Amino acid sequence: MIWWALRSKLVPETYVEIVRDMYRNSDSIVRTAVGDTTPFPITVGVHQCSVLSPYLFSVILEELSASVQKLPQPWLLMYADDIALVDGDKGRLTRRVHVWREALENGG
Repeated sequence: MIWWALRSKLVPETYVEIVRDMYRNSDSIVRTAVGDTTPFPITVGVHQCSVLSPYLFSVILEELSASVQKLPQPWLLMYADDIALVDGDKGRLTRRVHVWREALENGG
């Protein structure tokens, strides 16, 4: 999803590949009071504590919501990692969610 969002924003492929390299073969550990866990692979999400992560997150969220932002609706609320679609008509809201889902499944 990260690569798709970056390419959708027309980020040069060189930069997309640099970010991909940063995420390739990533693993992490959890520090606890009784010791550290064994390393485990990270295959989803953005890296914690990376200065690039807020940018990547906002690019992904913007691209995911782009198709629904084009629809006329009474309210589209976006805050942090939440998107709320509000409409006075349940049927119309359901149709909009289906259109959004189809757009995402078809690559944007």
